[in-house]
Amino acid sequence: MDAIRYFTGQPKKLLLLDAMGAFVSIFVTRVVLVHFQAYFGIPLSALYLLATVPVFFVVFDLYSVLFPRVDAAWALRIIALLNVGYCCLTVAVACWHFTTYTGLAWLYLILEIAIILGLARLEWSVAKQLPRTARG
Repeated sequence: MDAIRYFTGQPKKLLLLDAMGAFVSIFVTRVVLVHFQAYFGIPLSALYLLATVPVFFVVFDLYSVLFPRVDAAWALRIIALLNVGYCCLTVAVACWHFTTYTGLAWLYLILEIAIILGLARLEWSVAKQLPRTARG
């Protein structure tokens, strides 16, 4: 069974997956990358910014899952757009601090963006399959 079909039947699980992914981003950015900042070259202020934004995604995802009146298709579209926006913010921060990023930082950036954009595409595809009032 493919992912779109699976999550179309259980859209709230996709929102939970997004929340877990956002939590991982928070942990990696706020704890791991801050601790090893010298190896990545990403300024602490940039790391704190990039760790703060996903906190709001976790709140949005959990709110969408816990409150049955939230339309799952709407929530998936919103979080997909927010994820793409976060990728744009990440690229903007990287461009702003271009000279300080090490090869490890660029590798992490590319991997994180690839994962997030893949998730956003899945969320958007599932949202398109759902009726507008899918409460999931």
